[in-house]
Amino acid sequence: MLYGLKITDWDKICFVPSHNLKDGGEKTASTLKVGDKVLLKTSLGIDLAEVVSINGEESFSCETGSKQEAVILRKATKEDIRKDEYLNQKKKIKQAIKESARYVKELNLPMKIIDAHFSFDGGRVTIFFTAPERIDFRELVKALSSHFHKSIRLYQVGVRQVFELEGDIGPCGYPLCCRCFLRDFDKVSIKAAVEQNLAHRGMERLTGVCGRLKCCLLFEQNKKGNQNKDEN
Repeated sequence: MLYGLKITDWDKICFVPSHNLKDGGEKTASTLKVGDKVLLKTSLGIDLAEVVSINGEESFSCETGSKQEAVILRKATKEDIRKDEYLNQKKKIKQAIKESARYVKELNLPMKIIDAHFSFDGGRVTIFFTAPERIDFRELVKALSSHFHKSIRLYQVGVRQVFELEGDIGPCGYPLCCRCFLRDFDKVSIKAAVEQNLAHRGMERLTGVCGRLKCCLLFEQNKKGNQNKDEN
């Protein structure tokens, strides 16, 4: 059995096999269901995570730790959930974002702080940000570590993912496709517009609210490709 877990909405899903439940975990495994909260131990520490999927595939992929290090300690109690909510209350997160943004400005770094998360064990702060390119943020880590007196984890989030979670209205007048039903963000190239005879419309009309080529270009391209296959 494979459990898909998420610590925050920004993090990638961490897949943990059932044999990586503490002490065998037979009792815990038999009661876990999608939506449950668990205590997850990785190489970074202990966090509260939510079960987002359960399936029988014994493959593995974890953004926060190796196969041996990612372990489900136990199902979270009401006290655990209250503790995590206290650690990550909106006022505290807002202040963390403000302070992090101040250091970013002082260091003149081309990045935008969008969120923060305090780990369940109290030893780490994860700062989520967007940036147009790779950044040398070693000095920022030092500054934030000194300010928060905790270990700092900086996590870069794609612009598309920001709009997927926060939502917006597209040029078509409908909610964004990524917010409604698109879940896989494949790279969208101008080739998708060329093959649909849309390139002549110009980049302004081909660009979404996120500033990137519209996801629907690829969606419509794949849809038309499947229709052609059916007709043949």
